[in-house]
Amino acid sequence: MADLALAAEALRWMTGILNERIIPFQITGGLAARSYGSTRPLDDIDIDVPSDTLKEIAEVTRQYVESGPVHFVDDDWDLLVLIVNYKGQYFDIEGIESEKVFDKQERQWVAVPGNLSTAQMQEVLGTKVPVKDPRDMIHYKRILNRTINGVPIDRNDAEAIERFLGN
Repeated sequence: MADLALAAEALRWMTGILNERIIPFQITGGLAARSYGSTRPLDDIDIDVPSDTLKEIAEVTRQYVESGPVHFVDDDWDLLVLIVNYKGQYFDIEGIESEKVFDKQERQWVAVPGNLSTAQMQEVLGTKVPVKDPRDMIHYKRILNRTINGVPIDRNDAEAIERFLGN
């Protein structure tokens, strides 16, 4: 679970780098879900960027890079990712065009490329940032459908976002 003061500092740091270099991005994952009403703890900060910018970001943040950019595959994700650890706050910076998630219900990999042009500007941890469109978040969370320690985190996130939208 992240310290929210550290997460806020880290978010300002990373978005400053991205904005300075005019790298388009959007916040996604748990932090995006929190910006739309989810209350679950924050583990890391997920950011989508164009895949061809990952090497540039890695170079600029090299003293904090833990891994990548690398093609990463596990039971839930198949994506190009750069993992950055800023003072204990982790970032998963993902190539937006390559992301796939495993749909457990359909038992197949599904491409879920994001659309940076539909991101919604939100104030998140004191910083105004583009956040993945809430409808796209619901779709993504419903496909991913993870349960951690018996808690259906993605279903809970999707329901919180639906309440945010008034659905």
